[in-house]
Amino acid sequence: MKKIAIAAALILVVITSGCVSLTYDVKVDKNGEFDKFDTTVNTSTVVYSLINDQVKEEKGKTLKQYVIDEGGKYSEVQNEDNVEVKISGVPDENVNVTKVDGYIVYNADVDNEAKIDYYLEMPGKIIESNADITNGKKAEWHMTEGESTQNIYAKSEIPTIPGFGLFSTTIMLLIAVFRVQKRP
Repeated sequence: MKKIAIAAALILVVITSGCVSLTYDVKVDKNGEFDKFDTTVNTSTVVYSLINDQVKEEKGKTLKQYVIDEGGKYSEVQNEDNVEVKISGVPDENVNVTKVDGYIVYNADVDNEAKIDYYLEMPGKIIESNADITNGKKAEWHMTEGESTQNIYAKSEIPTIPGFGLFSTTIMLLIAVFRVQKRP
């Protein structure tokens, strides 16, 4: 029985090698909440079937039903032997967003058994990150299949409302002027 399990695992590895790519498109707001968490999975119909079977085994329902039950959106397009699945609004369980000392910190552990492109937009300028590319509020990670588990990390400033001090000062001055003008 053990030999059959090992053989099945090897077959699964051969089948899935190079057959899955994931793209994450994530945006975090200044409160540390998700404005957007989109995942796109591109794979073969065989691998998609295996993924769906695994979700059924773990969650007791299809991937589509699981996403909908979690409040997300799900779309699927099959083209011959390829499947593109888009999932919106369901963050991965391994993602953590926290506010620490006036900053927003984003962490996600990614087990890249597939090719992964991870795009993150933070609410303010990213001041610390392990990304491949950072540009202002945006960061990108590009991982090839078979690399070890990688931690996605970015630390961002929390933006303040620009001009609020000037706006409130102007309003106070206007109120003072109107009060002075009303006095006899």
